[in-house]
Amino acid sequence: MGSPRDEHNLLPQLSGRDLNGERYELPEDLNRRWNFLIAAFRREQQELVDGWLGLLLGPQVAGPHVAVYEIPILSLTLSPVRSFIDGGMARGVGTDEARARTITVYTSVRRVLRELGLDGTDTIAVLLVERSGRIVARESGACGERKAQRLLSALAMQDANSDG
Repeated sequence: MGSPRDEHNLLPQLSGRDLNGERYELPEDLNRRWNFLIAAFRREQQELVDGWLGLLLGPQVAGPHVAVYEIPILSLTLSPVRSFIDGGMARGVGTDEARARTITVYTSVRRVLRELGLDGTDTIAVLLVERSGRIVARESGACGERKAQRLLSALAMQDANSDG
């Protein structure tokens, strides 16, 4: 019944910096019990990211135990121009809060795809991740009612299981 992706239930080690310059080691620096990570691979995927942010930053999800991060995954070959890329992103992001939740990662994109069990960089991945790094739910592509409901149900189930 499980898919081959079931084996990809741990967030790979990711090193990055938010758009305010703060360094992150993921999953170690995830600071909430539940963390939504939106992994994007291309600039033109920002519209998909924004669609998910509308849900994940809204009242159905928000709370002291939930964090939301945008994680642009960029090729390590771009790291020499990181300050230019990150600076451009930071100028395009309106608030300190939004810059703080956007963590750019320069790494082997192939490694991340393989370790997350993703087919490619054609769309985004949305992950619900425990502080420990265990991925408890995932969706990909545009935010839709069914996908949103599956993620919200997974969060509610995890919350209910951890309260008992």
